[in-house]
Amino acid sequence: MRILSPKGSITQRVLTLLCFGFFALTSISNVFSQDLEGKFFPLPNANVSIFKPEGFELSQEFEGFINLKIAGTIIAQRLDQNVSSVLMSYTRASLSEQSIQLINREEVKLTNGKDAILYTTRFILGPNIEFERLILVTGDFKESFIIMGNYPAQVAEQWGDVIRNSLLTVQF
Repeated sequence: MRILSPKGSITQRVLTLLCFGFFALTSISNVFSQDLEGKFFPLPNANVSIFKPEGFELSQEFEGFINLKIAGTIIAQRLDQNVSSVLMSYTRASLSEQSIQLINREEVKLTNGKDAILYTTRFILGPNIEFERLILVTGDFKESFIIMGNYPAQVAEQWGDVIRNSLLTVQF
């Protein structure tokens, strides 16, 4: 059998090109899906999955990811509580009692279309090292999910959006 032979019929050449095209598209799509599978991780103890940003590794110490180079973490937890009651505990006063400054509170949509609240906070760790913490709260009337992204304020410009975008991918 001659493949793509100029002497073959037009039907044979078209069918051969279609087959090559199909296999090429299948191969490309498999590469992309494998790439996503390599970065989107289930966190079974928190009962969520989340996109792991470049530079972060799965933590052995907590349910989430860590980037040792920037001292950044993404931590996930699940609560057997109504999301409304969990949200009531995130007030400026309650955070202030924990020495955490509330910078911003915004309603966001997760990449899967579900609603969430995202808090931007700041706190001091150790001897005057300022950290930012993004706290994403989502869930339903039976359970809540809290995903926190922590990073030094000095790397906020480079890493803040990366961590925020990861938090917005949470699926439960």
